[in-house]
Amino acid sequence: SSMASVFLLIRNFDMAISQYEYILKLQKNTELKNRTTGIVLSNLGWSYYKKSNFPKAKSYYLRSLPIFLEQGSMFLAVSAYIDLSRLYYEMHDLDSAHFYVNKSIALSKELHNDEDLSESILHRGKILFENNPNLALTEVLPLIPKINSSDNLDLKRDLYELLYRCYKALGNTQGALTMHERFLKYHDSIQNQHFQFEIVQEAIKRSHQKQMDAAKLANQKALDALALRQFKINVGLIGASTLLIGILLYGFKRSRIKDLKRRDTLLGEIEHLKKSFSSEIIEQSVAFKLNRDAIEKAINRPLNETDWKVLNILFEDATISNKAIADKAYLSLDGIGSSLRRMYVYFDVKESKYKKIGLISQAIQFSKKH
Repeated sequence: SSMASVFLLIRNFDMAISQYEYILKLQKNTELKNRTTGIVLSNLGWSYYKKSNFPKAKSYYLRSLPIFLEQGSMFLAVSAYIDLSRLYYEMHDLDSAHFYVNKSIALSKELHNDEDLSESILHRGKILFENNPNLALTEVLPLIPKINSSDNLDLKRDLYELLYRCYKALGNTQGALTMHERFLKYHDSIQNQHFQFEIVQEAIKRSHQKQMDAAKLANQKALDALALRQFKINVGLIGASTLLIGILLYGFKRSRIKDLKRRDTLLGEIEHLKKSFSSEIIEQSVAFKLNRDAIEKAINRPLNETDWKVLNILFEDATISNKAIADKAYLSLDGIGSSLRRMYVYFDVKESKYKKIGLISQAIQFSKKH
């Protein structure tokens, strides 16, 4: 699996495809519904996409997406949605492309995933451009401050390329010229990064060859010692090459290859917030129940039935999505959003990415004071 990922990172898509398909065969049951299988399928989809085999790519993404949704891997689901939209766009199926990019936008908003949200809106602008350049321009203009403040060169390049095409199609020569200059600026920066990466690869190869030649000349009469030295050199060079490739590709912010560490970091933050409660709450959480009277007394107002139902659902799972809450409570998504916003004010929950966790933490603390 790690070797397949290396081939994907260095853009050797044929070798990546071979490795990932071998992994699926080893699993024997390619319909196995776990997160790892979903990642293998989506990476196969990405590899076929880069080789312009869009039907094959689509089939793998459509197999990976249900797995991500069932396993709750929503960040990976966002990637699958946007990639499917790109595939359908390349296949000139604009209706399907629009459907999946809207899915990506909605889920990115729910996850507060700003970079994927900007990327999805930008792609929707590209789809709209095909029939209405003016509407596409209106769609992407608000993205300029947010994308300019990021360090994602790919997003900046794609933004200004689309703006250039919009202004050109609308007959705004000066605007088109300005956007084209900015597009070339970021395009050249990306090309320079790729060039530097190739230089590093070539330097590693030459260093490897030089050390190998020196080792052979110095140890012609000691074949056993030569074999041992070769082994040590190879291990060191492979480790150094892998480290350099990882550092460079991290700097390039390959938005399409989702690092699993992102999900692990989020879960770690959630666990940290949970552990910030007193040890008494942690020990008694299994049998502990929310105390409605104590909560209402603490916030100095009564809770309606919807708010109380939402609190109890959050008590069971503080990381649950708004849609999942709506399904459990048999309420509309808008109703759940209104209830949460209302309770954020009641409970004086500070602005953060984890407002639901803050809300239920307050409710637990108010209950424990009873």
